[in-house]
Order: sequence, then structure tokens, then C-alpha cells
Amino acid sequence: MPMLSAAAWTPTKYVIRDDRLRAAADPRIVSIGSRLMVDAIAARYTAAIPLHCRGDVLDLGCGRAPLYGLYRHFAGTITCVDWADSEHDVRHADVLCDLNEPIPFPDASFDTIIFSDVMEHLYRPQQALEEIRRVLRPEGTLLMNLPFMYPIHEQPHDYYRYTRFALERMLGDASLEAVALESIGGAPEVLVDLVSKLFLRMRIAGPSLAGSAQAVAGWWVRTKPGRWMSTSTAAQFPFGYFLIARPR
Repeated sequence: MPMLSAAAWTPTKYVIRDDRLRAAADPRIVSIGSRLMVDAIAARYTAAIPLHCRGDVLDLGCGRAPLYGLYRHFAGTITCVDWADSEHDVRHADVLCDLNEPIPFPDASFDTIIFSDVMEHLYRPQQALEEIRRVLRPEGTLLMNLPFMYPIHEQPHDYYRYTRFALERMLGDASLEAVALESIGGAPEVLVDLVSKLFLRMRIAGPSLAGSAQAVAGWWVRTKPGRWMSTSTAAQFPFGYFLIARPR
């Protein structure tokens, strides 16, 4: 079973180039000031989805289902969920519900749950994790990313930032276990993301400056000293986190 309106789906935040997810080039979809980190998140899903996505897949907080272009090749069935008041286009949502409340599926319904850029927008995040555990099958997998050092966005529905220690405790309290929990980016990525977003407040030269900053930083973190600076600061200055979790 494909998601609702699958035939009308088009790539949005992520596109597939050279067999990899990458940030979309359209600045109306991915801000010029966000490309470096969107590419970094895309790289995590490019690696994880082929290994861990299978069977009945739930895209929880799907928005425009930006990861659908990759996970559809590994799924048996796909169910997309979002809430009716989302500021994103939810035409692909099979079910509309508030993720701060119980989700309307039986226990052990899904093999894979995608939970991308959602948890910071929930005011009852622990309940959401418990619901994820409830609807995951015993051998199921949760794939998830969320920001840490990142500006307030989609206000007023931006409630929390989580350290890795909070995530580990919250997962444990929900009877989930992180089999992988990694920082996305470090100090260089955080700095260029902030600087680029500040540049974009300048009406005339802002987009050019933001694009240049992103390009230079993208080159820098691929060099040996840039990689060292990023990895050596990732624990203390993470841009965000990517995790893979399974039921205990």
C-alpha cells in the first residue's frame, strides 16, 4: 500500500543525485543558509534507510514526505501521519492526528518508523516515544533526527532541544534502546549555519554571502583539519542528532 496521493508526490527537501539523498537546490524549499546541514542529515538517511527500512513503514510527522523517494524502494506498505494544523502541505498524510495524543494504530503495527525533524515540535515528547514503542513490532526500528544548536522555528510550535543524555534517558523510559546515536556536525557547521542565517537578513547581498559561506564551509569540513575540527567538537557543539533505536 503506497501513501495517499503517491502518484502526485514530487521531491521537496531532498532529491536523489548519484544514488544519494541531497538537499534540494530550490531556495524556496531548502534555504540557502541550510544546505550544508540538510546535506549532512540526508547522508545519514542515505546510509540508514537501505539497511534498516523494511516491511510496514510509518512516516510519523510526514509533512511533504521528503524521504519517500528513498524509503519507498524498501517498504512493503507505507502509512504517513501528520496533524491537520501543520504549516506544511499534508496532502500525503493517510491519517491526520495530534502526535501529542495517542496515535490511532493497534499495538505492533509497524516494522519501521521514520520520525524526522518532529520531536522538537511536540509538547508531550515522552508520550510520543511511548506510542512509537507501542506500535513498533518487537524487531522493529525507529529512524530519527532532530536539531540541537538550531534557531527557534515554526513558532509557536517549537518546544524543546535535547542533549544525547536526555535522548538516551527518554528512549529508555519508553522501553526503546539506541543502537546508534551520533552527533550531526560540530562547531564549524553550527557557526556557518548561524552566520548564513544572519546573512539572509540582509536584503541585498545576503543570499550571495550565505551561499558563499555555505560553499566555503562545505569545502572546509572535507579537508583534514576541517574534519578534525568538526569531529572533535561534535560532542559539545552538535548541530543535531541522528539515531537508530529498537524496542528493548
